[in-house]
Amino acid sequence: MRHLDLFSGIGGFAFAALQVWRDRYENIGFVEIDAYCQVLLKLRFPKARVYGDIKKLTFKNSKCELITGGFPCQPFSSIGKRQSTEDDRYLWPEMLRIIQEVQPRWIVAENVRGILTIEGGLVFEQVCVDLEKQGYEIQTFIIPAIAVNAPHRRDRIWIIANRNTLRLQEQRSEQQTDRFRQFNENITDTESWKSRQSSESERWQDIGRRDQKILDRPSRCFAWDREWTEAATKLCRMDDGFPARLDEFELSKSKHRIERLKALGNAIVPQIAIEIFRAIKASDI
Repeated sequence: MRHLDLFSGIGGFAFAALQVWRDRYENIGFVEIDAYCQVLLKLRFPKARVYGDIKKLTFKNSKCELITGGFPCQPFSSIGKRQSTEDDRYLWPEMLRIIQEVQPRWIVAENVRGILTIEGGLVFEQVCVDLEKQGYEIQTFIIPAIAVNAPHRRDRIWIIANRNTLRLQEQRSEQQTDRFRQFNENITDTESWKSRQSSESERWQDIGRRDQKILDRPSRCFAWDREWTEAATKLCRMDDGFPARLDEFELSKSKHRIERLKALGNAIVPQIAIEIFRAIKASDI
């Protein structure tokens, strides 16, 4: 699995991919503009190349099977000004450009839940449409950090896209045939059609209620054998509070501490990515 990681942060996606594919994993590059995160990436993944500003990069001659990216969430986050596409940090078009150049089989993107509601959902819809226009089949999920035993909720939207042109054409052809067949059957029996539509609506409502019950369960229902902090501490030192005694040396490190906290705050939860990658690996067999 050759992997290009965009908006890499402290390398959560690469850490997860390495756990799944192990000796069959190759990182062809990180794209990260933050200087502190660049240092961490070079330290944790010494064999991989680390690139800077995505706006100045092109990967037209690169080949890989997987592109990942937690494209900047500040334009959509409820904590910020929510300037959406008017924000200078709106970089989805840059990620899309790289996807168009490389055309990987798999894409995994992550962002805050706020992207679903901003501009009435039009921004999120545009992201999905952009990928579909490139020939990708998309599945989206809202998965909280609590699902993998983290001590906070941290809802995030995960976008998983797969490009398999032949399979997609076959599926679409079958779906269109089924739709026409169903339409021809139902057009002669309006009452029966209405009944089936009502039944289908109730089925999806039941699924929605079931999924919400799952999300509302205590975190111990999802507990893994490993603590979520294990992954974070291997990538970036954790914040364990102020030391009992602050001397001049500690004060001189305050800037680094702030950068460390910012990097952790922007990071994905690797354990969620691990489960997604396991599903991708299983589907590729």
